Amino acid sequence: MGIKSGLGHLLSAFCRAAPAALGPGRVFERLRWRLGMAAYRLIGNSPADAQLRVVLARNGARMELALDEFVDRSIYCTGEWEPRETELIRRRLRPGDCMVDVGSYIGWFTLLGARLVGPAGRVIAFEANPATYARLQRNLSLNGLTQVEPHNRAVGDQPGRVRIGSRTPGNAGGDFVDFSQSDAADGVEVVLLDDVLRDQSVRVLKIDIEGAEAKALRGARELMARADAPDLVLELTPAYIRAAGDDPAELVELLRSSGYRLLEIGQFALALPQGDLAKREQTYLYCTKDLELG
Repeated sequence: MGIKSGLGHLLSAFCRAAPAALGPGRVFERLRWRLGMAAYRLIGNSPADAQLRVVLARNGARMELALDEFVDRSIYCTGEWEPRETELIRRRLRPGDCMVDVGSYIGWFTLLGARLVGPAGRVIAFEANPATYARLQRNLSLNGLTQVEPHNRAVGDQPGRVRIGSRTPGNAGGDFVDFSQSDAADGVEVVLLDDVLRDQSVRVLKIDIEGAEAKALRGARELMARADAPDLVLELTPAYIRAAGDDPAELVELLRSSGYRLLEIGQFALALPQGDLAKREQTYLYCTKDLELG
């Protein structure tokens, strides 16, 4: 391990262990994030740097991370992943609640949710990629969680079996379900959320499945229509949604017609989105029927 790489690992350890946001405008938090990004660049790509490492992340969980993967390395260097969404979920979940994590990857939000809902609560996690699902299971085992129900299944609007596609080497978090091969006999099973969650009250539903969000939500119409409909944490990437054969404008309309208020997740606050969401490059949304939020 070289000097630069060693410094990167030291900075990463500091960022994972540093205290929470301090100072006006969260100056310390922004500084910590920049140090983490510097660490990301300093750490090399040698076999010693890319090996699996188990660390305590800022979601309070132990995580096995592969440093040759973008999401893993980001968590290793900064201690966290998608901090705004993390904060919103932290505020919303209570002991005994149920959270559903669609597109769990290696479990950042699943592990966070499990700690928040506690042993009396429940987290239902879906990860379609079999290799990634095996890594999710290892992270669950590292934390001894019994309140998590993991599924190696894809989520959509029609039952079937599908294969997994990949866009970028070194970013398994960006792998996607290829619904153009919905009859793949050797593929992953597709389920509808309405079928899986028919008798389950859900507080928070997080969906990040690289373009299949429209299909997942069409398969959750009954859930979204309930009086106790969950809050949604959603990544909206129109290009990916179109690549999956759907119209992002129809997804937005489905949310609104189901009674949801759409709020954009900004750097420090929720805000009503401006302009046409279907024409943006990417938007992170918090969708709720709670009039007190936003």
